[in-house]
Amino acid sequence: MPHLMFAAIDPIGIFMVVIGLGGLVFFHELGHFLACVVTGTRVEVFSIGFGPKLFGWRRGHTLYRVAAIPLGGYVKMAAENPGEQGTGAPDELPNKSFSQRLLIFSAGVIFNLVLGALLFAWAYSQGIQFIKSEVGEVTPGGAAWIAGVQRGDVVTHVDGGPVDTFQDLKMEVATSSADTPLHFRLKRGDKTLEVDVTPQYIESLGHAQIGVRPTADPRASEVQAGSPVAKAGGRKNDVVLSVNGLPVHDALSPTVVMSALQEIPSTTGETTLAILVRRDSGEEETLRVKVPLQPGPFLLGLRAYRGRVVHAVRPERKADGFLIVGDELLEVNGDAILDLDQWRARATDKPVTSIRFKRDGKEKTATPAGALSEQDLSNSVAGARDLASSMRVLPAKGGAAEAAGVLPGDKVLRIGKTEVSDWEQMRKAVQEHGAGPITVQVERDGEKKELTLTAARVAEYPDLEEFVSLGYQYGAKFVMHKETNAWAALGAGWRRTKYFVRSVMLTIRSLVTARVSARHIGGPIMLAELSYDTWERGFGRYLYVLALISINLAILNLLPIPVLDGGQIVLLVAEKIRGQPLPEKVIGVFQIVGLVMILGLMVLAFTNDITRMFQ
Repeated sequence: MPHLMFAAIDPIGIFMVVIGLGGLVFFHELGHFLACVVTGTRVEVFSIGFGPKLFGWRRGHTLYRVAAIPLGGYVKMAAENPGEQGTGAPDELPNKSFSQRLLIFSAGVIFNLVLGALLFAWAYSQGIQFIKSEVGEVTPGGAAWIAGVQRGDVVTHVDGGPVDTFQDLKMEVATSSADTPLHFRLKRGDKTLEVDVTPQYIESLGHAQIGVRPTADPRASEVQAGSPVAKAGGRKNDVVLSVNGLPVHDALSPTVVMSALQEIPSTTGETTLAILVRRDSGEEETLRVKVPLQPGPFLLGLRAYRGRVVHAVRPERKADGFLIVGDELLEVNGDAILDLDQWRARATDKPVTSIRFKRDGKEKTATPAGALSEQDLSNSVAGARDLASSMRVLPAKGGAAEAAGVLPGDKVLRIGKTEVSDWEQMRKAVQEHGAGPITVQVERDGEKKELTLTAARVAEYPDLEEFVSLGYQYGAKFVMHKETNAWAALGAGWRRTKYFVRSVMLTIRSLVTARVSARHIGGPIMLAELSYDTWERGFGRYLYVLALISINLAILNLLPIPVLDGGQIVLLVAEKIRGQPLPEKVIGVFQIVGLVMILGLMVLAFTNDITRMFQ
């Protein structure tokens, strides 16, 4: 997403952001104003924005103004504020009936909901691209994996509600109740399946997830200028078929590229990879891609160790029954298992005749009663994946680490003279050390050992993410939604409005219950940046996001917080129940508390916005 500070070079984009966000505020206040007109309530000020007046004019009893701070707006009605002396005139707010004042206070929300539905309809008439709710990658051990969700499944419903986009799926999961299964309806080929998936709350993310990624479009969306692929003749819409003869099944997966590295001799110069691509024309061509290489942990034969202890078992697989969570898988068909992820990557369709594992400190042996391949077994169990906080390593076969005596599961504490606590620190420490023998301190069974490693034959590119793509840029698989007539567009807009009203309310609930972290709250900077980004992606997407912001504005204004519309409605209802207005002191305290809450929320939103800008 383009950074807002760089958007200043695009005056049209900035103009559309201002017009769009300003238009939402104007329409909200217009609702209040027209309700005042209908009920005969005198309006003293109609302001778009707060603070010093930029310009304005007076017509009749009303001052119309545009202010310097475009973070909202207001309609000031006669005798509206506590302590304000009224004249008793029939056009003053306190002299209006309960139903008239309820209409005035709720009109802004109603107008924003109507505007949201109309903008959605307009967007659908223009056509909008959505990320398809098709599952591309399923994380082994994740909630979806445990439930049996597979690559290629299309999620159509969650808990009976329709799911049109991958973003809908993420929203349903993130706002779900803790430890409560969600009922999924899936399309798998020509079959319809139903499964229950229990989301897992991820502390570092601040929300729940089920461990799936959307399906990537195999066609390259762009080719980065000056990249290895660009220099070799790579083009937009290329489909990568293989790397050094190894088939590519997922354009975003590092597995194939890293496997191709295993046969590259030790070097700090460059290597050439043979990339087979299919062009737009359907013809296949081999690109000779020259890739620069630098030393790193892989140069020493160190891999990330995920372990061989079973942390999750897929219930419908044949492993269920003789392997359970907590088992340590030792051997399959007599071959030692060092790491479950590594074993899964090289598993074949060879039948399993024997399994040796450890349970409660005791070794056991099992023989499958029926047909079971290594692939079936490996896809039935998963280990833990915690690269960020674990420095446990796996020595590559034939590499420097194995030759020096590094064992699977050793925890790296120091590289040379540099203490390391994550994989990135270890990579930098190896690069800074350069060529030649290097001392590595590891921890094994509570003891510290010093080992000397000498670079072997495995090389590593300095940035794995860039290396995986080699300069190709990929996006998710999109689907186009466009309605051909006005009635269909209005229907689609209304359905989307109902969906997002529910989603916003669930998000608020999740924030209150801490199911979703408060660091996801965004403010004006995020809204402006989002509006600018979507303007660049097309007019339909721009209208869609404005509709979404309008729905958010409506629901947030209904919160029972003083100074918001919802707070005014609470005071009005209290007055109706009591039979007379609340004491001015009570109303004053209520409004001060509301103002403090709003200011605190704004500080949090601005802090989050600024933090995101510099991350």
